[in-house]
Amino acid sequence: MLNIWIQFSIGAIIIILAGFKLAKYGDIIAEKTGIGRAWIGMIFLAGATALPEFFTTCNSIVIEKAPNLAVGNVLGSIMFNLFIIAILDIIQGHGPILRKVNLGLILLGAISVILSVAAVLGMLLKDAMSVFSIGTASFLIIGIYLVGMRLSFRYQYREVSPVRSNPESFRGVAHLVRTSNGVNEEKKYENVSVAKTVFGYLLCAASIFGGSVWVAHTAKIIAVGTGLGETFVGSLFLAIVTSLPELMATIGAVKLGLFDMAIGNIFGSNMLNIVLMPISDILYRTGSIYAYLSSTHILTAVAGILLTMIVIIGIIYRSKKSFLKLGWDAIAIIIVYIASTYMIFRLR
Repeated sequence: MLNIWIQFSIGAIIIILAGFKLAKYGDIIAEKTGIGRAWIGMIFLAGATALPEFFTTCNSIVIEKAPNLAVGNVLGSIMFNLFIIAILDIIQGHGPILRKVNLGLILLGAISVILSVAAVLGMLLKDAMSVFSIGTASFLIIGIYLVGMRLSFRYQYREVSPVRSNPESFRGVAHLVRTSNGVNEEKKYENVSVAKTVFGYLLCAASIFGGSVWVAHTAKIIAVGTGLGETFVGSLFLAIVTSLPELMATIGAVKLGLFDMAIGNIFGSNMLNIVLMPISDILYRTGSIYAYLSSTHILTAVAGILLTMIVIIGIIYRSKKSFLKLGWDAIAIIIVYIASTYMIFRLR
């Protein structure tokens, strides 16, 4: 058993190191393309940091034949990703982090809530409604995600286009770029080539992929060996490990002062996590996956929705007060996360 834990730890370390480097590459891409950092977080960072959840989930379905482990990983990762925001409050230590981010991130949070509601609907209906053994909720989730992505891109274009349409705003500022908050800042990566950035990004993504495949296999063995069960191991243990890239990437973004990118990465990763449910449904050929899931997953999904709403409220209210370096929104996140984890453990 010790050998399995060592293998699991090696995979986790690979994921951690690669995830930490992603924030810098995301910052370079934002500067080179002029795209807002919130959307760089949602697309480039989230796309790479969601790889462990993607491959771990697919492996749990196709190889391990463990649907509860797969879905527990997906929904548990959403909870832990939101818990990361409380960790960021402690790290940056200058008032609540949510008061420093762009209000436009509320759109991403709202889309992730709608996606989670669709997932809960699928678990409640089970296999009552399905097409070719694929639950109706899976089609609904994919449709909502595509519409949500279109809305977010249109919002990004609408925010940036007024600046692009006014050439006077760029006169005499050749060395400045416009951030997602509309603040001009000095270019930091003029001497960094695009090719080097792309190579570094792809290398990190490949490292995360390799680590996640390793982690997925060992987690199944640990679930059986410890007797904790697939639902609990997937919702807590495996979910935390596969969320390590999000943790390291968001910490890296905060260290660079990229608060929009950090929160955009979390919301974007959560949106992609929900999309893993219809992917799992397609891969699970025994029937609609929703019919084989433990009812405990509904609790996990609802906890994720509640945590997301707390984050949205924090962004809107923009409180300046904090306690022990934690904003009151971060304190609420910690309380809900711990309480939900305890209930999931009791219901495992």
